Amino acid sequence: MVINGRALGAVEKIPAKNDFRTNTDAGAEFKSCTITNTMKNYAERASIALHCKIAGVDMREDEGKMHVLEVNRNPGFDAFESASGINVAAEIISYLSSI
Repeated sequence: MVINGRALGAVEKIPAKNDFRTNTDAGAEFKSCTITNTMKNYAERASIALHCKIAGVDMREDEGKMHVLEVNRNPGFDAFESASGINVAAEIISYLSSI
């Protein structure tokens, strides 16, 4: 989750059994994880490149390389908040009140 070019944190998305999708509607589980400098760098650069002030950046690490899968301009954040403990709504309000 990135607000105004700053990555707030990261979660791991685990698909439901016998499924490949990692969204909440498909029953995926969200687990807290530590955001690495590489993850932070990729997420921030992807959101800035696409001019997204509020963005959910989906990434995957494969064979030691990070890949950006998509950048969501209107990300849902309920599952992210529950897993990470980060109050995204408060971060968005703080950003919007600063502009």
